[in-house]
Amino acid sequence: MKFRLIAALLLLSLLLAGCSGISAPTDPAPADPGTNEDPTYALLFDPHNHISLNIRMGTGELAKMQADYDAYRARGSKSPIYRMADLDVTITTPDGTSTVYTLEQVGVRMKGNTSRISFYEEESGICNLIHLKLSFQETFDEASYYGADALQWSDDARKARKARTFAGLEKLDIKWNRCDDTTYLRETYAYEIFRSEGVPAPRTNLASVDWAGIHMGVYTIYEPVDKLFLQKRLPEEALGGDLYKCGWTSEGAAFTRPVSMGVEDEDAGEFYIYDLKTNKKTSDHAALRNLIATLNAGKVTREDFDRVVDRDNFLSFAAVSWFLGNPDDLRNNYNNCYVYFTPGGKAMFIPYDYDRCLGITKGWDPTGHGMTLDSPFSSTAEGNRSAQANPLFLLSVCQGGFYTEEYSRRLVRLTENPLFSDECFAERYALAAGLYGGETTPDKAFRNAVNYRFAFDPGSGENLSFSRYLDAKKATLSAAVSEPKPSAPADGEYWIRGDFTDWEIREEYAMTRREDTGDCLFSLSGTGEMRLKVYSGSTGKWYGGESLAPDSPVVCEADGHGNLCLSAGSYLIRFDPETQTIAIVRQS
Repeated sequence: MKFRLIAALLLLSLLLAGCSGISAPTDPAPADPGTNEDPTYALLFDPHNHISLNIRMGTGELAKMQADYDAYRARGSKSPIYRMADLDVTITTPDGTSTVYTLEQVGVRMKGNTSRISFYEEESGICNLIHLKLSFQETFDEASYYGADALQWSDDARKARKARTFAGLEKLDIKWNRCDDTTYLRETYAYEIFRSEGVPAPRTNLASVDWAGIHMGVYTIYEPVDKLFLQKRLPEEALGGDLYKCGWTSEGAAFTRPVSMGVEDEDAGEFYIYDLKTNKKTSDHAALRNLIATLNAGKVTREDFDRVVDRDNFLSFAAVSWFLGNPDDLRNNYNNCYVYFTPGGKAMFIPYDYDRCLGITKGWDPTGHGMTLDSPFSSTAEGNRSAQANPLFLLSVCQGGFYTEEYSRRLVRLTENPLFSDECFAERYALAAGLYGGETTPDKAFRNAVNYRFAFDPGSGENLSFSRYLDAKKATLSAAVSEPKPSAPADGEYWIRGDFTDWEIREEYAMTRREDTGDCLFSLSGTGEMRLKVYSGSTGKWYGGESLAPDSPVVCEADGHGNLCLSAGSYLIRFDPETQTIAIVRQS
């Protein structure tokens, strides 16, 4: 009754102002017991319900949206402008009851980075599939964006629109099946596994989508990670902190130096590795700066790590992430997660954009084996096949880290999680295929989806099957946890690590300290190009191209990840711990 009253009052206030709101059903389902969820939230993300979205958008608005893309692309930016549509959301429960929620004047814009593409032509209409973001609070009154079309609002009506939510959400993200996952399930399943292990993760579901009168196929809908996401999951005393989206600009979010943090501004073409999503007008980034400084401050202790990182959250996040095998995540490509700082300054991690997981290899397979053979203790960033730079992983779960034993136990426990079973995945697949199997094929052939099958198929086509992936991953884990893991090297020890060691610590590549000078020495011989860095076992720090001494007898090139690149031959490598510089001498 309370929900209907609030919805009715909101609708009335908007109608009085000449702008419309949400048509609510007469009998919304009750909220889950013991939660603060909007009742429609539970319905929208229940995988047993069939969801359909009808985005009613005119050709004029589509053309404007395409023009926005063109204009911002020419400036090297991304359009933040929402264009107007009406939206029907139909939720059908297993008993056949359908409820239609109608929202007028919903904002629609492109979503994504590398996935953005020209999508509309006057003659052919929508010609490419794109990801979309829907906003339920857009007011369309910014004159610089909308010109003469900008809406005029009374103060009360504008406040009501800025407070409008649907299913307890301010926005909704929807993405097409770009990785051709013929189970249509893996990313949704991945987030469910995260949640089952206590890691906050977005709620998602499948939806049959129509846009501007065209059936687009089956998409995935996503709960955005924002203030409302945090409010649903954290106690009140943990709210109010800084939330960042971690991604790529000129480099990834490796947490190695305090650069590129701020509030994204598409109009100015300003983008940040650490993109602040809350406290945009008040934050001084103190918590993020403290995290980075602590993790990179010479010798780091367990106590230092625990002071700035929610250890339980991170170890579970790292364990599930390894099992899911996403090459484009925080460990493997310094990318695709959110970090939230509680008021006490501890960082907790939230997964995001796991559309490449559980054996998805279409279009990109950096390891050549779908991430099935990578060791959970590896010090390689598998997504870009380089030495691991992120101290979060180096200090905690990589070989020699503080928590490898606890991490191992969590990994082994994950093998017993019912979700990591063929039977459970098969059940979820059958459910999804039964609900949406007849709606996967779009009304027209889109140019960027040539050779996409748009059908449910457990065989998975170009991607690994779930069963094959899971068997290979469990075998890799079994071998890794049965091998003795080297303990952290003693203070003051340095190591040569490179592609010839698989970037691991190996006893035969320990550097020898020369007592008279304090230098650390190593003689290296090899055929073909060798890529390497000097590694400190006591601090977890790496030294590469930026540490090469100006007077080094051999001046070698460094690759894009700072690795020193040596041609075939024999060399003496000298590292000075005091100046933290490397000198290389060619041996005759």
